[in-house]
Amino acid sequence: MDFGRPCLNHDTINARSETLLSTKFETRVNDRVQLFLKAYRHTWDTDYTRIYNVLDDNGNLTGETRVVNDDTYWGYKDYGFNAMLEWAVAPQADLVVGFDQQNYRAEDDVWRIADEKEQVNAVFAQVRSTPQLFENTVLALGVRNNRPSESRDSTVWNLSGKHALSDRWYVQGNLGTSFRLPDAEALFL
Repeated sequence: MDFGRPCLNHDTINARSETLLSTKFETRVNDRVQLFLKAYRHTWDTDYTRIYNVLDDNGNLTGETRVVNDDTYWGYKDYGFNAMLEWAVAPQADLVVGFDQQNYRAEDDVWRIADEKEQVNAVFAQVRSTPQLFENTVLALGVRNNRPSESRDSTVWNLSGKHALSDRWYVQGNLGTSFRLPDAEALFL
């Protein structure tokens, strides 16, 4: 719920500026190996203004307002890179291995979060079948180990499969655990 006090809120302004830059490079090393590199930078800056109505002792609007936040800063910077190698180890299977680094910096004068930083380094791998192993079916098993600088390490996994019933119909399934880079509220509140 955005406004838990609808009678109090007179006006809220998020003057937001957002920039996202990314670049990607991929090359085929040989018939069996491909290399993928990706880098990104994401910034999000907000000047936040919140103006409340003033209520009298009986809870009625007085017609006056008060400024709670006046262009208060809130934002983050997120940047990182990913390096991944895809290798056709056999006609029936591919192997994917890689490294991922994410850097996150947040500051929020509204929630009173000081200038905070987090870095996550992760290695990951996935083994996946090709249609040559099982006709009309592909399976994949992946694992990722995350090592954050300010929170607990975690290892997540994923098992997925897809089976073609015809040229137009298929069934697929996915099972596993997940990881997301925590935001400022999850990290610092």
